[in-house]
Amino acid sequence: MEKIFKKVSRQPAGALTTYARFVWFALFFSSAFTRAAAADSSVCVGSSHTCVIRDDFTTVCFGGNANGQLGQGNTAPIGDGTDSNSDSFGDVAFTSELGDNLVAVDLGTDLTAKSLACGSQHTCAVLSDDTIKCWGRNDMGQLGQGSKTAIGDGPGEMGDALVAVDLGTGLTAKSVSCGRENTCAVLSDATIKCWGRNDMGQLGQGNTGHIGDFAGEMGDALVAVDLGTGLTAKSVSCGHHHTCAVLSDDTIKCWGRNPSGQLGQGSKTTIGDGSGDMGDALVAVDLGTGLTAKSVSGGGDHTCAVLSDATIKCWGDNGYGQLGQGNTATIGDGLGDMGDALVAVDLGTCFTAKSVSGGGYHTCAVLNDDSLKCWGSGYGGQIGEISIINADDCTYCISQVPTLFAHTRLTLSFIYRKILLTITQSATKPTTWATTWVSSLSASVALS
Repeated sequence: MEKIFKKVSRQPAGALTTYARFVWFALFFSSAFTRAAAADSSVCVGSSHTCVIRDDFTTVCFGGNANGQLGQGNTAPIGDGTDSNSDSFGDVAFTSELGDNLVAVDLGTDLTAKSLACGSQHTCAVLSDDTIKCWGRNDMGQLGQGSKTAIGDGPGEMGDALVAVDLGTGLTAKSVSCGRENTCAVLSDATIKCWGRNDMGQLGQGNTGHIGDFAGEMGDALVAVDLGTGLTAKSVSCGHHHTCAVLSDDTIKCWGRNPSGQLGQGSKTTIGDGSGDMGDALVAVDLGTGLTAKSVSGGGDHTCAVLSDATIKCWGDNGYGQLGQGNTATIGDGLGDMGDALVAVDLGTCFTAKSVSGGGYHTCAVLNDDSLKCWGSGYGGQIGEISIINADDCTYCISQVPTLFAHTRLTLSFIYRKILLTITQSATKPTTWATTWVSSLSASVALS
């Protein structure tokens, strides 16, 4: 790594390659972001902020902070290079706000985060006591506090002062997922409860009333999503304004906004905003003959799933090729689009999928050889040798983890137009976190 550093540091100002920037950022963050292992839920990305669980189990956030989404008790951005001790190298700005100087989010006495989820401008964490705490923007009740008051933007709001979300008597959290202005959680009884914005039925309540923005709406008053007779939830994933869940029978059900067929019902009809939409009336997504779901991810207005045969199928908006079909035709909004008619994404010869994550207008998958492939809108950005190529011309992008990352494990998560990558060496070798911006894409990469 020292040899790479010297090579990069001798580049003339303004002449840094993207790959050199990539390595430089890795070196800059090395002391703060070492982790022996990583998982998708240990990092999250919002519209303008990023949060990470560090190797000491503390949580740190950086980026935009207009609504207190960084959990620092103020609205000052972190990492924007505007602090008095910031520096630059070529066209890359470095800031002393980052690295070891990042202040951990105060989650309360003796509490740490097990997993994170970022909405547009709010952040939620499943804590070590299996409760959920959320902070940031709260105009739709997305923090689950029975109010519209932002949390984390003023002193004295975090730590023990931040009350855990009331999930109901005797209930704790298994996982949490954030949409733009809503939040959903899988609970200890394998039910799903959602709160926040609900104008598109994304909370699955059969109405369009927001939940969590007034007193008396949370806890036992918050009714679990009706998934159907005898069905419970394995996982939940929120898109911009829709929600999908993998159920106990390994099927997928989706509800909420549906102008592009992202619910996979062969129509454009919103589901969950009217009585009688949910429960047994909500038909599972037709994935094809004999196929079931391993996982699901909600993107902007599209949805992707890893299936039982380790393939990926995607449906919904496809304006940038984010469905990986080599065209821009929307899928799932018309009869005959789904089931056996829906072709799996061509990942390449001998490649299968381990995981998939949908962004606003693009999709990425970790493959069986621990490489990464992405498709959809990338605005021409390039991160090292991992290319994100705009798919407006029906050419979807292929991204391959460079040789530098051989024998590593890669996971990812992202929301909107930003991508967060985590590349992790074996448990015996620590990794280094790095963050950089390329056009509208934000990448955070761990180097061995």
